[in-house]
Formats: sequence, C-alpha cells, structure tokens
Amino acid sequence: LYREGLGVAIDLEQARLFEREAADSGLAEAMNDYAYMLENGSGGPRNEVDAHDWYRRSLAAGYAEAAFNLAYALTNLDTSTEVLVEARDLCTQGMAGVDAEIAHGWKEYCNWVHESLR
Repeated sequence: LYREGLGVAIDLEQARLFEREAADSGLAEAMNDYAYMLENGSGGPRNEVDAHDWYRRSLAAGYAEAAFNLAYALTNLDTSTEVLVEARDLCTQGMAGVDAEIAHGWKEYCNWVHESLR
C-alpha cells in the first residue's frame, strides 16, 4: 500500500513499519519483503545482517522465493567458494519450491552460481 502508493502517498518509512509488523506476526512473504527493505535501505537504514536473518526466517516459514533473494544478497557481498556453495544450495531449494515462471526468472543467476563453482 504505502510502498507502491496504492490509494495513498508513497511512504517507505510507513511501509517498512507495516512490513515489520506483518513479518513479526509470522507472514512468510512479509518476512521476505521486510528483508528486501532492510537489504536496500528502503524506508530506513540499510542492515544486511538483519536482512539475511529475515530472508532465512521467510524461507523457514515456507516462502521458497526467499531462497533466491538470500542467495543473491549473499553473493552481492562475497563470492568466496563457501558463499557460492550456499547460494547453489539455496538456488536448488528455491527451484524446488516455486512455480515455473518464478524459476525461469532466476535461472540465469542460478546458472552463474553453478558456473562460478567450476
């Protein structure tokens, strides 16, 4: 609502507060969205550590797309073999849990991760 300005003025600070409330209530997709806002500094300070934690919570709560977002966030900071292995595993987990359209959107990135490990 506030993030996209649907019927109200765009207010990223308010959007972030609402996403946090929804995430705290256990909504897996809201956990992912809140993580994205933390990762990018939307509506408040950037906090990559907390973002990674919320992506993990979202994934644990059943939101498979969070696997891709976490993998991408991790490899934006570090492309060590250890991180690439985790990203590969997250890609595999994500591909198994999302529909074909979403999987297709992440295919190029996941292929890059796999190729980087060769």
